Amino acid sequence: MTRPLTPGNVERFSAVMGACGTMWSWWLDVEYHDGGDFDRPTDITFTVENPYLIDGPDIVKRVTPREILHALRTACETVPAMEGIDPYDEDLDLDASTADCVLQIAVLGEVVYG
Repeated sequence: MTRPLTPGNVERFSAVMGACGTMWSWWLDVEYHDGGDFDRPTDITFTVENPYLIDGPDIVKRVTPREILHALRTACETVPAMEGIDPYDEDLDLDASTADCVLQIAVLGEVVYG
C-alpha cells in the first residue's frame, strides 16, 4: 500500500496540475482517476501526440502523483527555464510553460515539445 502524500506534496502536486501545463496542442487528453482533480492527487492518464513518429499512435500513459513530483524535481535540475525554482517549496508557483516541462518529463521522460 502506498502511503498518502504529505500536505506539502499535495500543494506541490496542485501547483503543477493547476498551472494549465496541458493547455498546449500536444496534450490531447487528461483523465483523473478515482474522482481526483488538481487539488486531490490521484493517478492521471495523459494522452499526448507522439513526438517520435509522424502519424504514429498517440502516447497514452498513466502517471502517479509521486511520478509527477519526481518529474518536478528532475525538471528543476535539468530544464534551464526552471533554474532557481525550489521543487520543495510548498508555495511553488509555476506557469503553464514550466508545468508543461514537468508533465513532459513525467509522461515522455524528457522535454520534447516547446
